[in-house]
Amino acid sequence: MIRMLLDTFQGYNCYSSALGEYAKQKNIDQVENIILSQWSFFFDEEQFYKNQWYTGAADGPVDVVLNEDLRNFANIEVLEHISSESQAIDEGRKVLEKHGLQIVLMDFYYMNSFNWKSLSRFNVTREHDPHFAVLTQINENSVHIIDPYYHHEENMSMEDFIKSRNSMTKQGKISFNSYEIFSNGTKKSNIKELLYYRFNRYLQEKMFGKITQFGQVVKKQLDNKDRKWAFTGYNCLNSVVYQHQNLINLQKKFSLEMPPNLQELLDNWALIRKKLFEYYSRGSYNTEEISNLICKVASSEEQFAQEVLKVL
Repeated sequence: MIRMLLDTFQGYNCYSSALGEYAKQKNIDQVENIILSQWSFFFDEEQFYKNQWYTGAADGPVDVVLNEDLRNFANIEVLEHISSESQAIDEGRKVLEKHGLQIVLMDFYYMNSFNWKSLSRFNVTREHDPHFAVLTQINENSVHIIDPYYHHEENMSMEDFIKSRNSMTKQGKISFNSYEIFSNGTKKSNIKELLYYRFNRYLQEKMFGKITQFGQVVKKQLDNKDRKWAFTGYNCLNSVVYQHQNLINLQKKFSLEMPPNLQELLDNWALIRKKLFEYYSRGSYNTEEISNLICKVASSEEQFAQEVLKVL
């Protein structure tokens, strides 16, 4: 049976996708381009060795860099609320009555955004990872949620929903966290201004160097028999692939001049993910080969960012 995909907002990770879907349904137009023009890369070696989410477009479940950009470019604040079990459901009902939806942080272990049974043949199983979703309905014994990042919706039992919102994940404790977008009056931003700021920050903070650092750590895993890190990397880097695809879409939408190798960069990141997954599931390739490709992309990303500043 083919699962029908929802037409939800596609950010670059689950946090940006949930914010974007919330803004889309609430007609807060300024949020879309700020999310879609994001350009970033993070790597944390300590989290790598702890088998936590260690790389990609953000350095934690809540993207604080995106929050800062929303504040600076659109006068928008993302407010976090932490409740108790006794309060969460009643507060959720009040939020749904007022806004029609609520952004919630959940434990992905309890969600069915994937066909977990079919993935088991690749040695992919449920894990306790934080994940952002949108709550749209609360019934007596169940809730309805949307997972914008994976274009999925499901009805979940109230028991599993409560477990998912009060859980210890690999990235820390979830304690009935919920989020809303608030502004006393949004301001508009120019797409070229947004992109220039993002790419200038990328160069100023030497984010491309984090790619090199990631590649160097990958090279050291040649004799590491535990290949779990490769699957984590495969998942983390999906955010980078989406950032590149989003930029291609913006280029077409606004007829932007861009350096000619944007599609090549996207293809290389997709290839890195493919190699990481095949290394994890079958032991294909070796870590030195993957490392060399990552370091090559790091150099290309630096040059690309420099060229973007010249043409904007």
